[in-house]
Amino acid sequence: MISPSSIDPTTITLGKFDLARKTALFVKDSKNAIAHDSFKIDNKSVTIKFQAVTSSDQILVSKYGVSLPITIEDEKDLEGIVAFSEFIPSYLEKHDLPDWETTGIVKEDDKIFLKLKFDSNKHPLFKSNIPVSMKKPGDTTIHNDQKVEVTATLKFYFNFEDEKAGALLNLTHLNFEIDEDDVIDAPPVKRVKKE
Repeated sequence: MISPSSIDPTTITLGKFDLARKTALFVKDSKNAIAHDSFKIDNKSVTIKFQAVTSSDQILVSKYGVSLPITIEDEKDLEGIVAFSEFIPSYLEKHDLPDWETTGIVKEDDKIFLKLKFDSNKHPLFKSNIPVSMKKPGDTTIHNDQKVEVTATLKFYFNFEDEKAGALLNLTHLNFEIDEDDVIDAPPVKRVKKE
């Protein structure tokens, strides 16, 4: 796990990702429209940890899914994350795909919308020191400008059908700063074994 500010952009790769092979698989069967994997540095997946602040007092639910808007505190961490987004257009250019649409991690006003993933039972697929609910996102006890430490793996995707590619964060941990006045009522999670 590394800080985004310590990343040398010249060491970023897509590892053993083979664009020509993935394109051929898509041409053969349109079910192979999306390919994704982790960015690599020294042939290892890149997991980063950085400090941020929330840009909302609630979890957002939209047609794009469930997300938490944040702003990164350290400018050098922001630059480190942007380097991964900038890698994709240059990669496409080198592979004669300059017309593809690209998406980056950082949006307007240096904001990041962390995608919050949940399983089929609506349990979070990431760890958090406060309860995060997909069923009742308004019940999540966060406030605007709350400090949060984020741990995530940097990933990329190629959508051959829509001719889009981009970088994204695969969230693994959220560690919110909690004031003594904050009261957190975490309902017990009951997991039922499937028989």
